Amino acid sequence: MRTECVVVGIVYMYMAYAPQAQSVITFHCNSRSTGKYDEPTIFDSVFITPETVYSFECPADGDNGRVLSYEDDIEHDNIKFVNSVMAEIPSQIFLFSPRNLSLVQCGIKRMNRSLEYAYELSELNLAQNNITELTNDAFDHHYRPLLTLNLTANSISVIESFAFVFLPSLTVLLLAQNKLQTLPGNVFTPLTVLSTINLASNELRVLEEGLFSTNAHLTTIQLQNNQINTVDENVFYNEADSQLSSLEYIILSDNNITEINIPNVRVPNLILNNNRITHIHISSKVHYLQAENNRISSITFDNVSEAELQQLKLKNNSISSLDVHTATLDVLKNQTHVKGVYCIENPHKGHSNDWIVAVLLVNGLMLSLLFVSLYNKYYRSRTVQRNQKENSGLTTIVDH
Repeated sequence: MRTECVVVGIVYMYMAYAPQAQSVITFHCNSRSTGKYDEPTIFDSVFITPETVYSFECPADGDNGRVLSYEDDIEHDNIKFVNSVMAEIPSQIFLFSPRNLSLVQCGIKRMNRSLEYAYELSELNLAQNNITELTNDAFDHHYRPLLTLNLTANSISVIESFAFVFLPSLTVLLLAQNKLQTLPGNVFTPLTVLSTINLASNELRVLEEGLFSTNAHLTTIQLQNNQINTVDENVFYNEADSQLSSLEYIILSDNNITEINIPNVRVPNLILNNNRITHIHISSKVHYLQAENNRISSITFDNVSEAELQQLKLKNNSISSLDVHTATLDVLKNQTHVKGVYCIENPHKGHSNDWIVAVLLVNGLMLSLLFVSLYNKYYRSRTVQRNQKENSGLTTIVDH
């Protein structure tokens, strides 16, 4: 009897303390999802911890609610997670072979090797998560199909030099609203077909030499709302590399830039609002230059006789007189493609309330230059008095 009790006790203790097989949690997609590109397959309220054993199931499109498992040869092109929390990208979702995956605001803290199975993935949206760094192995393994990567509004402060080396097909990289202060000069070199990059609203102070010089297919570079102090052409241009012939836009507004010196960067549209720029030296290939709210006193071109400028906006700068623009306007007046030059609300030195409006209009071979001055109270009152005297003199002549 005693022996039986001992045996029963041992069995009980083993059952109580032995590792138990953890049950699998199955997450089901929204039953109304079709899995087509224009209607995403939605997984709602997915909660995954590092210890969670999980799987995903989804009804097959048009199959009367039949549960779709990984073995079924049916793709869900567009998958979206909502109201979900996870520390990493759930690797098993790639067994559905999604082409577009959205994991916005899911609490993801790090990139891991779960993308190893993302063979068909072309667009990955990881905006508004908690990712803090992109290490050299962040995208390790096979991610060649990835075309668009959205990492907007994370907390990324570090990107290692070879973080993107496994993403040679990437065309759009969105890194706005992070905490980047510096970037390695070669970090974007592997992205040979990159066309759009957004680095706005970070904490960048310096742009390293060669940062974009090898990205020959770039069309748009967004760097607004950083803390950049200087911009040199070697960021975008290197004689040893090919010219960025596809470049259409460089946006550098809302920084701390004091001088722009990029005469060899052939970009049609250059936007420089809200800096502290005093001098601009740019390529004659610039068509549209917007540099409002600066301290500009001069603008020069690499070859002013071949300037292709069509529109110039310089609202609220430190232009002391229109003579600053005389040399440029003398050349531009012979260019029939010029649409307009606007120098609006430029205070005189010592007279901050004086405005100058200069509008250069071209209509075929007809050119008219109109300058209108809006004076402060002191000068306005003197003008009124002078006009009154002239009018009284004319009245006297008519009466006689």
